[in-house]
Amino acid sequence: MGLNDRISSMQRAQEATQDFLKLIISLASGVLALSVTFIAKFFEGAGSAIFILFTSWVLLALSIYFGIRSLTILTRCIMNDTEKWWNQIVGSARGCWWCFQAGIFALIIFAGAVFWIGTSKTANRPPYTSVELF
Repeated sequence: MGLNDRISSMQRAQEATQDFLKLIISLASGVLALSVTFIAKFFEGAGSAIFILFTSWVLLALSIYFGIRSLTILTRCIMNDTEKWWNQIVGSARGCWWCFQAGIFALIIFAGAVFWIGTSKTANRPPYTSVELF
């Protein structure tokens, strides 16, 4: 493996890392934006489970932060032609990935809790009866 192959391989790895980080940032931003857009529907039956939604938002925001931080460090490493670029971004990249996963998991737990709260409220209601006079 020659020097040009090694440089080409490193450039491909850097591009793949950039694409991955951009994807996670985009997904986290989209999920955050959608959940904020429909906040009125979430608050109706959420009760105390709303804390889980806020936790999800914080985790998704942290994912975006770590992703941008990783991209900034990676760009600096590319500009300085640093060979050990992975060692410099691995912590931020892992933070981006794990916060994204935890944020999505918390959002799924919140959706399940809201569904469970909603179904338990309708289960405790008395049956609906109607009376027709004419």
